[in-house]
Amino acid sequence: MPAHDLIGATAATATTSDAHLADAAAALTLDGPSPARSAAAAPVPVKTAPRAPATTTSTPLIASPIAGHDVHLIYDPSYANPALHTDLIVPVRELGCKSVTTWVVTDENAEELARQVPKDGVLVLHADMPPGLTKGAEFTALRMLLRAGQFPHVLGHVPAFCERTLHKSRMHDQFVRAQIPHADSLIVPTLDALNGPATRDFVDRILANAPGTRLFIKVDNGFNSCGLTSGCVVDSYDALVAAASPLVEAHGAIVVQRYLAGREFTVAVCDTPVGVRAFHAVERVFLPGQLFSPPDGTAAEKVVQGEPELVEACRAAARDAYVAVGGCAWGRVDVRCDDAGRVYVLEVNNTASFAPDSYFAMSTRAEGVDRAQVLAWVAQAAWDRPVGWMGIEEEGEEGVSED
Repeated sequence: MPAHDLIGATAATATTSDAHLADAAAALTLDGPSPARSAAAAPVPVKTAPRAPATTTSTPLIASPIAGHDVHLIYDPSYANPALHTDLIVPVRELGCKSVTTWVVTDENAEELARQVPKDGVLVLHADMPPGLTKGAEFTALRMLLRAGQFPHVLGHVPAFCERTLHKSRMHDQFVRAQIPHADSLIVPTLDALNGPATRDFVDRILANAPGTRLFIKVDNGFNSCGLTSGCVVDSYDALVAAASPLVEAHGAIVVQRYLAGREFTVAVCDTPVGVRAFHAVERVFLPGQLFSPPDGTAAEKVVQGEPELVEACRAAARDAYVAVGGCAWGRVDVRCDDAGRVYVLEVNNTASFAPDSYFAMSTRAEGVDRAQVLAWVAQAAWDRPVGWMGIEEEGEEGVSED
């Protein structure tokens, strides 16, 4: 039996109580100023008062290395007060940690924060987006923090994984190398390129494939469906130029790809001590005429039932795509299935929410796995890596490798 099936068979005995998780979140008592509101240049943590770990309704399937440790959650400046975002704090507490401290990291305070965060704790990265996102910046603050701090135990959204999934063009390059089924795409970096022969040739080739084929325009480094409107699905070169020009002017490079019609699903994925596990497919239910998932989500979502072959195809595609982009800790993969039953990967999201009502939670809960168990697996997988691994090195760089 494959490792992921073995885990699934064991996890099926677990139960989840979101009411319990909500109660635990409500019981959190936080003291100290918010880092984002502090006038001081030095980082100021928001610390939870140490207390006994919450009692969970499910029994962890493996012991968590987080138990008994001080945990430091690292957030980016988009979180005005990260201590209020309990979707990660609650399951961390359920693993029996000694205390939880939240920090906000920026380019300006990263090196000072590296000196302040104790090295004997556990670093959990939840920095979803870098400053200057629409300019295509690296996750520079996280990189500076990790290089300066040299923390022994790091898990979560490591920079290398985040950067590979932030830019759609780079993510698609990884798909091509790993032969992951996905939509044909073209990176268009400038207005000159948009109006150039390469773009016209690509459009002519895609539209000639089959009657009714359309094109989908996305911002290359778009976050949370940045720039997407109904006008981003077009059926001609002229319509492409008209719709894409303002996006290029506002956000820089865009990706033009073949629009994939069909049902859309999302699948939670995480690291475990025995390899990557992909969970159950959750279908996004579109309104009539809706062509893609809007920034605020679809009208409804449902766990796929009675279609085991489809679920397994989505699971396999999600697992392969996550591995192809160097997935680390946890993520979520969006896929589409056409009328012929072929599954195509849309994208890998490193920013999967841990909230009880999130797509990620729906996907794992369908297989009897709660958030604390996912985090326990992720932590154990991180502990099994070489001490000092930080997920910041790219291929060809000196130092610790990504693998």
